[in-house]
Amino acid sequence: MVDEFTGCEICGDELCPGCATEVRVPRAVWIGLGALVLAALSVRGLEFLPERNNQGVVTPASTSMPRSDESTPTTMLSSSESETTSTSITTTSLLAVPVKVLGPLDHPLLDVKPAALWFWQPQCSLCQYQAEYLPNLLTRWSSIINFVSVPIRGDISERLSFFRQYGLSLPEIEDEDGELSTLFEITRTPTWGLVLPDGSYRTIEVSGGEAELEREFQALAKSVPMEVIDTSSESAVRDAFAREFGPAAPELGWTGSTRNCNPGTTSRKHQEATLSRVNWYRAMAGVDPQVRLNDEFSLYAQAAALTMYASGRLSHEPDSTFDCMTEWSYEGARRSNLHFGFHGPEAIDSYIEDEGSNNEEVGHRRWILLPELEEVGTGDTNRTNALLVLGGKRSKDTNTRERGLVMWPPRGFVPRSTIYRRWSVSAEKAFNGGAHVSVWSSGRVVVNDLIWPDDFVGWPTLVFSVPRSALQKGPIDVEIFQNVNGRPGELIVRYQVIPID
Repeated sequence: MVDEFTGCEICGDELCPGCATEVRVPRAVWIGLGALVLAALSVRGLEFLPERNNQGVVTPASTSMPRSDESTPTTMLSSSESETTSTSITTTSLLAVPVKVLGPLDHPLLDVKPAALWFWQPQCSLCQYQAEYLPNLLTRWSSIINFVSVPIRGDISERLSFFRQYGLSLPEIEDEDGELSTLFEITRTPTWGLVLPDGSYRTIEVSGGEAELEREFQALAKSVPMEVIDTSSESAVRDAFAREFGPAAPELGWTGSTRNCNPGTTSRKHQEATLSRVNWYRAMAGVDPQVRLNDEFSLYAQAAALTMYASGRLSHEPDSTFDCMTEWSYEGARRSNLHFGFHGPEAIDSYIEDEGSNNEEVGHRRWILLPELEEVGTGDTNRTNALLVLGGKRSKDTNTRERGLVMWPPRGFVPRSTIYRRWSVSAEKAFNGGAHVSVWSSGRVVVNDLIWPDDFVGWPTLVFSVPRSALQKGPIDVEIFQNVNGRPGELIVRYQVIPID
């Protein structure tokens, strides 16, 4: 049919090209559960928003431009007063004041990034389908992503009714001039416009339902640089854990093959998910969680992952007996954590656990949590992972939340599924002469040993085993003392780990 207001032909849920640029509806309005409260504020609030003159130049709304039929002074003067004061009055032309021409992404509602703009219309059947599960996604991701509604058409009453029907509450931008619709090249609804923290943007159309949109929001949320997690806050830990471990991992997307020894590549989203898991453990441990991917390192790691997969075994120094052996795979194996059995984020979990008779010093964990680590490479096949950790840039900033200590599990609230049998505490200098470690669970001593640090990888590290039975109970207390002639000396650190499910 033809929309009487815009004269645009609509075919099902598709908009004809350019249709969005013809929409003429009122400017910014808030819609949803808070609409009635905000309605009283919106009339006056709009006076403080920038206004656009007919030349496209934005002028401050708080400075009113005089009309040709208005008197410029705001205070009336007598004729004698005006004659005596006119020569002393200095006026400044507003045209001399620098002004900024705002773009479509400069709307006040888009100041917070990343942002997800939902382009929709009430009559759109796919919009109705998406609205059924959208409240669940908003609940999970609204603490990180700024969600904004951008209706393509439909009057306010229609949109309010729609939002009430589906339990939605979103701030709304009415795209009066079609600038946003044009920027994101909207030709059908529903469509999402995603704005990343660096200001870049892209458009996505989701037809696969909630799981597909969840993956997109997960990737958008992970575009925000991760920060150290406050493990003293149970809610902060639960939120961070849900964001990292809740959504399903992206598809591996491996393009290689053992038949012709082609290392191939994996999907970028899979690589980023692997990196995110690295940074999540670092954020929990209180070290800089902004490690970056080095694409060249990933080429070495990918070659190493293929060689391990093709050979069915692991080695940091593979030789000619290994299948698909190349200089690249040798270099990758020499500089990487290696895993057979898991790939991607699950391999990172396994590195942190570091179970097995060959991993008593938890070297894989220590590389991942090393404060100086700045960049890594990652490679995967269906059953192997190589995480290249050696040879990259090293940070000079070794500040840690624990003042020179790195513990796993860390102090405070920790998801029980990430608390493993082997515990570790690393320090640059504190453990040179060994240390006495005492651990209590439910008032019972489960560890009381003099432990010598291992200094083969990264910072010298104490490693001690906590019985699995203790991990299933309440808070676990740890005390570490300096060793003085075989006896406990000065206290180095005392902390409590609180497992949560």
